[in-house]
Amino acid sequence: VKGTKFMLVSDSEGKDEFYGFEGLVEVLNKESNTTLRLSRNVKVTSTSDGNINSEIMTQSDYNVTNQINLFEDEIDSENIIPNQEEIDNEQENQQNPVIPENIDENNQSSNELRIKIKNAQGEEKELIIRYND
Repeated sequence: VKGTKFMLVSDSEGKDEFYGFEGLVEVLNKESNTTLRLSRNVKVTSTSDGNINSEIMTQSDYNVTNQINLFEDEIDSENIIPNQEEIDNEQENQQNPVIPENIDENNQSSNELRIKIKNAQGEEKELIIRYND
């Protein structure tokens, strides 16, 4: 959401930690159906067993978020050099673009934004955001 800045750290045990920097975000724990508001300098912790709580961020929380920001900066600064096959495929796609037209159940045109996410262990997930025109 425009004007909102937060960070989410999720672990394999089902614990999600939300760190608020700007704006207001509502965090819903589906297990307990409880919603808490995340705002500036607040941390919301939500677990898969239904527990959810909020607290003021501590210096330790800021250290965690700073480490993540440093890691992101390091990744962003890397030079990614595509191999020849990737270059050829990109050129082919530009010459022969395939523009999918997605139609939802109400016959409305919809679009998808797909974001691939990879963790430190190399496991990859895809976040799909669908929106209508």
